[in-house]
Amino acid sequence: MNEEKILCEKCGSEMHEIDKLCTVGMECPNCGWGMVTTSPAISDRRTYNIFLNSNKDSINNIKLISAIANCNYITAKRLIESAPVLIFCGSAIKVKSAKKKLEEANIAYSIKPEFPY
Repeated sequence: MNEEKILCEKCGSEMHEIDKLCTVGMECPNCGWGMVTTSPAISDRRTYNIFLNSNKDSINNIKLISAIANCNYITAKRLIESAPVLIFCGSAIKVKSAKKKLEEANIAYSIKPEFPY
């Protein structure tokens, strides 16, 4: 894939992507100039469901699933043992945050309906 580089209008350095929870855009690492917009996930009114597909029950996974599913550790362990299982449903912006955490922890999951963010 051949990606076109975007250069800073101020200093000419190569811009880097920004993808935070509520903003997307580009930022210059040299001078700090940037351009941002709000994420389309903010205005998405659909409800998304996150399904846990992994049954690895390490302490870190139990803590993370507990936080995402808003349950205690015992319930989180049971959810993991029951995978595949629904662990969260909510707005796109909240699902985007949970998705990032699951990816960082390398935990297998799926989202329904198809999640475009």
